[in-house]
Amino acid sequence: MKEELIEKLQTLLQNEQITEIIDGAHQIVHDYQQAKDEFVKSAKATFVEEGGDPHYFEPPKDPLDSKFKELQNLFITRYEEHKAAQKEVYRENLEIKQDLIEQLQDVVSNEENISKAFNRMNAIRKKWDETGPVPRHKQGETREQFSKLVEEFYYHIKIFKELKDHDFKKNLDHKNQVIENIEKLMKLDSIKEIQLLLDAYLVEWDQIGPTFQNDWPDVKDRFYKAYHEVTGKIREHFKQLRDKQKEHAEAKQKIIDETKALITEFPKDHRGWKSLTDKVNHMQEEYKKIGPAQRTKNNSLWDDFRAVIDAFYDAKREFYQQKKAEFKEVRSDKSEIIEKAKSLIPAEDVNFEKVDWKRLTNQIIKLQKDWRGAGLLAQSEERKLWKFFRSVCDDFFAKKKSYFDSLEDRQKENLAQKENIIEQLEQFEPSGENEKDMEQLRKLTFDYQQVGLVPFKDKNKLNNRFTAATADVAKKLNLTPKQLKQTLFKAKLEVIKTEDPTAKRTLQNEKRDIDRKVKSLQDEKLQYENNLGFFQYTPNDNPMKKEVLDKIGRIEKQINELKEKSKNVNLALRELNKQAEEAAKKAEEGETAAEAEKTEG
Repeated sequence: MKEELIEKLQTLLQNEQITEIIDGAHQIVHDYQQAKDEFVKSAKATFVEEGGDPHYFEPPKDPLDSKFKELQNLFITRYEEHKAAQKEVYRENLEIKQDLIEQLQDVVSNEENISKAFNRMNAIRKKWDETGPVPRHKQGETREQFSKLVEEFYYHIKIFKELKDHDFKKNLDHKNQVIENIEKLMKLDSIKEIQLLLDAYLVEWDQIGPTFQNDWPDVKDRFYKAYHEVTGKIREHFKQLRDKQKEHAEAKQKIIDETKALITEFPKDHRGWKSLTDKVNHMQEEYKKIGPAQRTKNNSLWDDFRAVIDAFYDAKREFYQQKKAEFKEVRSDKSEIIEKAKSLIPAEDVNFEKVDWKRLTNQIIKLQKDWRGAGLLAQSEERKLWKFFRSVCDDFFAKKKSYFDSLEDRQKENLAQKENIIEQLEQFEPSGENEKDMEQLRKLTFDYQQVGLVPFKDKNKLNNRFTAATADVAKKLNLTPKQLKQTLFKAKLEVIKTEDPTAKRTLQNEKRDIDRKVKSLQDEKLQYENNLGFFQYTPNDNPMKKEVLDKIGRIEKQINELKEKSKNVNLALRELNKQAEEAAKKAEEGETAAEAEKTEG
């Protein structure tokens, strides 16, 4: 069967006229795919009957498939080239006919010599008849323009006076007959037949000469009414066809999406894989029941669906191949989870108020979920590891409980400390020694930020008092708002360096936030600078231009302030890195000394 289809396709492709082989080639492709599917289905059934597990079935490779795919690709290439060439020819024909319409318009409007007008008219009509079809969406408009000008030509140069009445009558009868033929097309069911006949009738209509001027409006109205009704029927047919194909495409895409959702997470055991395989097989059956979409869309959808199915079976095959190594991986994973959990427990010397308990709790809970999803070991080993992991978690939650049990009392103490610092700021009087006063301000703001959390209801009121007090001190010390911001920001960085157990990550996050704000402001500035192009020749005192310039100035000021903050964060990070290097160096020197003493002993 496959060999016969390949020979048929080879024979068709020997025909250089692609238009003569399109339908036959499509039918062969459909028949071959059907034969291929039946062959795979039969092979799978034989494999199962012989005792094979259907999960491990892999369709045999058939060299005929590759040969057929080459021929199919050759046909697709020729077909696409044909369509592209045909489209280009239609476009060129449209340009030619539009030029002929312009020439005919010139004859109708400007040519006064009847003999010369006739010669030009005949040459234009001959060229028009020799020119092939134009794009379908332009056919009606182009033909209507040309026909109207042809009729105007005969009327304007009073050619009808030289024609015999029986010619007008004959043309009238001919036109009425064409109109009746077009009207009868509404009774046909085959759209393809309607299109072919309509094209032939339109050519026939264009070749009919003029008729009586008094009869022309009625004839023209009847013609265009019949023409629009038929073309409306054609458009409605293709609209319904496109809608149906779109529905099929959406239904197929829904199957693809649902199948993707099914295999987002793969099962962990044989029972799960069996259940999932049944669901995937059901999806394949449902997909095959759906009618075709548009040809190109249909092919791309099938490729997407085939890729999803292949990914599923690849994962399934890998699961069973790795089944033997499961215990080893589970043991490694759970040991790693225990180590991660141990690393999350805050050290005893850490300031618990600076610990991000919410983040650590979420990580512990995630590790507990990871533990449940890591699989099972032998019962005795599983119990031993679980007991150890649970003790680590209990240790963490015990420390968290101890912290939060005393949180209210500590917050009240913190409130009292912050109120005391604010009172010192409110009572601050300059000593006259600027450096000493600045150091006092830095110390008070540092101490304030170093104090932990206060009761939530007092937070805003306390921060407002602190802001007002620091602003008042800044005025007394002749500090600008910018200098005050820098002082407060540096105090914040000092608190992070000395009190935050994750200082490096906190500073890195702070820098990323600053960099994002700088980038956003730079983009905004660039937009305003581009807008200045509209005011290129406008004086700078123009209100709108001045408003844009002021906005650019404010943005530049904000960018500079943020860059100064970024510089301070970088300095803090370098200082932390330096401290870490020195600590590591001392630890290494201590280990070396201990090793030397051990050797000497």
